[in-house]
Amino acid sequence: MKINKIILSVSSLAVCGTLCAQDLRGVVRDADNQPLVGASVYWEGTTIGASTDAQGAFLLHRVKGYDNLVASYLGYVNDTLRVAGGAERIEFTLASEGVALEDVVVEGNLSGNFVKRDGIVKGEMISFAGLCKMACCNLAESFENSASVTVGYSDAISGARQIKMLGLAGTYTQILDENRPIMRGLSAPYGLSYTPGMWLNSIQVSKGVASVTAGHEAITGQINLEHRKPTDDERLFVNLYLDDELRPEANISTAFPVTKDKKLSSVILLHGSMDTDARKMDHNHDGFRDLPKSDQINVANKWLYAADNGTQPITDQDQCHSCDMWITKYPGPKAEIVTKSGHVYKFCSTKCMTCTLLRLGESDKIAGIWVNDMVGNDWEHPDATFIDAKTAWYVQGSSRKATMGKSLASFSTEEAAVAFRKEFGGTLYRWNDLTKEILGCKVPKKPTVPME
Repeated sequence: MKINKIILSVSSLAVCGTLCAQDLRGVVRDADNQPLVGASVYWEGTTIGASTDAQGAFLLHRVKGYDNLVASYLGYVNDTLRVAGGAERIEFTLASEGVALEDVVVEGNLSGNFVKRDGIVKGEMISFAGLCKMACCNLAESFENSASVTVGYSDAISGARQIKMLGLAGTYTQILDENRPIMRGLSAPYGLSYTPGMWLNSIQVSKGVASVTAGHEAITGQINLEHRKPTDDERLFVNLYLDDELRPEANISTAFPVTKDKKLSSVILLHGSMDTDARKMDHNHDGFRDLPKSDQINVANKWLYAADNGTQPITDQDQCHSCDMWITKYPGPKAEIVTKSGHVYKFCSTKCMTCTLLRLGESDKIAGIWVNDMVGNDWEHPDATFIDAKTAWYVQGSSRKATMGKSLASFSTEEAAVAFRKEFGGTLYRWNDLTKEILGCKVPKKPTVPME
């Protein structure tokens, strides 16, 4: 009886040992010896496997006839090990799988006409592409296909035209030429016809409450004209036009640097039009011309002298090169990047410019990086006092707001930066200390901002 009990006990131990030997334990780690949670471990050629726990460990049942064990994890190179018959534990070390992606450039084209809604004043932008689509000849004809502005004849004899906004006559609309008031009084109806449309880069139309910011002359709204610049990339522009009445027009503009350092540049604008009367222009046969006969020649010459550092003044129509915001609508220091070819890229804030450079990397084609010196400068409307961004002192995270939330204030002296920090808070930095994490850089509307 005792012998049978001993034999039974020994048999039980043998069975238990066999069952335990059928289980395989292990762990999956990366090259830094950190556990990989959720890694897959399976016998090669089968669907039998397991996943690792929070410690990277796994427990897997042995399969007869299969000795190759595979470990896989997203972002890592698969590893295969041969497991000996008597092995009870195994360890995997997976190497990171570096994936090199090609550069992605996102490009976008603005439509001919688009509406901006980032302020209390609703503004419509008629770009140069929009002017070309309208096949415009002069300023009055530029609005004929625009729903914002109505154009009508104020004098049938002279062919003078006037614009109407919000149902009121053109005398209640302020017309600016690059932010300078023009076409006042008697010149208003005739000035529209004497301004060639192909001379313009864009037209900004503000309706409604523009008088709040523009003054009493803009009761119904404001129209600002932006001409072609001496710094235009297009060195020679030629436009020829012929309408159904066989009236020809020609527009020529050429922009060129005058000096080798490109500090002084100029643009010449030429316009000519005439009425040939080839079709007599009396379609109702009443003995009178339907349109007055006129010949017109316009010549203009504009000059631009850049500062020694290559920077340019920031106007009300300048938009941030990165986020497209209107630069002068927001307080705080602004910034500019000047390339070796003379191109100037303007930014709504020092933070927006710095984040752009941190995202793209500094190019060897950049000649200078400039920020506003806020020493004695107006925070709400800083002037064009620029200093080298790499030598400036910065205060990040103060209570003073700028375009992109918390401001990155720039100063030419350490004393001014320290005094600003004591009054408004924040942390003091130098240029090489700034990082995307410190600034809290966000993904902009333009994922990439190409700069030559």
